[in-house]
Amino acid sequence: MLQKLKSLTKRFGYDDSEMPFLEHLEEFRKTVIRSAIAIVIGMAICAYFVPWLTDVLREPAQQYIDSGQILLQHPEVTSGFKMWVTLALWGGILISMPALMVIIGSFIMPGIKKTERKIFQRVSGFSGILFIFGVLLGYKVTLPLAMKIMWGFTDKLGGEAIWNYQKFIGFTLQVLLGFGVAFQLPIIIILLGKLGFLDSAQLKEKRRHVIVGLFVVAMLLTPPDITTQVLMAVPLILLYEFCIWFLYFTEGKKKNKQPEEAPDEPAEKDSGDPEPEITDGSNEE
Repeated sequence: MLQKLKSLTKRFGYDDSEMPFLEHLEEFRKTVIRSAIAIVIGMAICAYFVPWLTDVLREPAQQYIDSGQILLQHPEVTSGFKMWVTLALWGGILISMPALMVIIGSFIMPGIKKTERKIFQRVSGFSGILFIFGVLLGYKVTLPLAMKIMWGFTDKLGGEAIWNYQKFIGFTLQVLLGFGVAFQLPIIIILLGKLGFLDSAQLKEKRRHVIVGLFVVAMLLTPPDITTQVLMAVPLILLYEFCIWFLYFTEGKKKNKQPEEAPDEPAEKDSGDPEPEITDGSNEE
């Protein structure tokens, strides 16, 4: 067991030797195949829990479904199968994530130097926490609030809402995964800052442009309704401000840690005989 762990850690160690292109391509092929196998195994496990996952994804709108205000229907015979495969796929990706990190890490990490490796190790855990936080925020806050606002407009117009079951599940998944992915923004910014590509002054200078860009990102990652877009863009703007202050304070610590420059030492005098004076002969008689 210990030997297996040692061999695994060696695969993550830095290797400065140059690998031939074909050999590198072969390693990439193996990585893709191993990742696909891990996802298929995860899908097989999650396929059994699809009914439970469906109940979880329905929860934010369950009160409207129970009261008959929202009707979920399967417009096609194959829609149930498509939804089953979709939920099994995303669930399989999530539960196979630890194995994917090991597989992909063994391919990438040997090319990363020690200084860069430390930065990646520090941000990797923070990245997982932010992803989970984003998904929970989308599930506990954004989805219930979006359902309430959207149903409020529907209720004022009268009637009941009939929703395609597959589209409803797709809407919920898009919000949750969109929030999880969008909350990786601080990781990217802080990583670029630690590597020296960005600083807090640049982030402050481009603040207005970035805010517009964040609304565009929210529009791309969420369903086409203004409610979920605003509910995503606002936390992203707050996270961007956090990145500015985080880099500002870390930059200040780096400056304080830098040693003061030593004063220039006076030029050493030659220990030999003094140089003879050169005269132009004007004082000679």
